[in-house]
Amino acid sequence: MVPNKSPLRIVMVDDDRDDVFLTKMAFKRADFATDFAGLNSGKSLFEYIKNNGIGSVDLLLLDLNMPIQNGHDILKELSTYPHIEDLCVVMFSTSRRAIDKEIAERLGASAFIVKPGTVSETNEFVKNVGEIFKTSAYEMAC
Repeated sequence: MVPNKSPLRIVMVDDDRDDVFLTKMAFKRADFATDFAGLNSGKSLFEYIKNNGIGSVDLLLLDLNMPIQNGHDILKELSTYPHIEDLCVVMFSTSRRAIDKEIAERLGASAFIVKPGTVSETNEFVKNVGEIFKTSAYEMAC
């Protein structure tokens, strides 16, 4: 990945529409350029990748707890894609269980964070993404 790529292409997969909306709005207000797509399932993510290519995503925000196909299942399936190592995956969850984080990292997630619970926490997360994105730390983080 190339630091300072503009815009940062973000795909968020989460079955909670409110979480997607709040995150999208926070990125829209950010002081760096983004292209944000909110999807509600693994199926829609794989359709997105089929149509746009894995290289069309810089940052994948992936919810752990979803019906039908959870975040771990999606990571397993993603591991079969060529060039998946170019994708920065941040697993989101309300879970604070260490095992969930360990599994996510073993399956290739770049990071595992507890979902922001407030608008303020969401804004802080977006700010942190922006700081990483604007520096060479982006390549090291993902």
